[in-house]
Amino acid sequence: MKLRVAFVLILSIVIVGGGLWMVNQKPAEASTRIELRSDPYPLAVGWITLAIAVVDGADNPIDHARVSVLTQMMHPGMLPFNQQAVQNANGDYEVSINLPMAGQWTVDVAAELPGEQDIIEDQFEVYAYPVQVNSSSMLTSFRSMSEIEALISDPASELAIVIPQGTQALIRAGQAEDLIPTEIRLNVSGQNTLVIQNNDIVDHTIGPFLVRSGEVVRQKFSSPSVYQGVCSLNVAEAISIIVEA
Repeated sequence: MKLRVAFVLILSIVIVGGGLWMVNQKPAEASTRIELRSDPYPLAVGWITLAIAVVDGADNPIDHARVSVLTQMMHPGMLPFNQQAVQNANGDYEVSINLPMAGQWTVDVAAELPGEQDIIEDQFEVYAYPVQVNSSSMLTSFRSMSEIEALISDPASELAIVIPQGTQALIRAGQAEDLIPTEIRLNVSGQNTLVIQNNDIVDHTIGPFLVRSGEVVRQKFSSPSVYQGVCSLNVAEAISIIVEA
């Protein structure tokens, strides 16, 4: 199992593989969206409950949707869990799953809206810990793939690093083979802004930046410079951020 750390460049193609994840920028949808929470949060091996909220553009919950949930481990040979969610009294749609193994999982949610032909979908990459852990993260729900893709507002000037949940756990387990590079290059007159989103439950350091759990750091560089420092995301434990003219 490999650590997937997203080093996002906005290109005309989509490349998914190993630890380097490049995504094509998509227009942000201001209408219906899917939110995912869990009990416990973060996930742990054993029985867990996934709570899905389907909300409109005004943050109002949508009742009587038909919500299906496909939960699958990011590991060859693991069979997926495919379930229909049931709406509870709070308006959320719930499924209960007995997770058999710690590691990285994906949760694909599809919601067929009532009285319409529209189906909205989103995916969440989550991590299940061997035992329940406490989290001081400002996050209490999972960030979806569409939310991560929307992190970049200007592909020509911004470059993003996304730190998935479970990153530190995989590093400690020796399963983090694919990491961000030890050198990042930016350009004052081009891609001049570094955006770091930390979805892990612990803080991370990337050169001069301490990125707290759940935090998004956005730094624009206006002059050429070189920043060097420790990095909690690669085996060299060091990184250089080079800003060119």
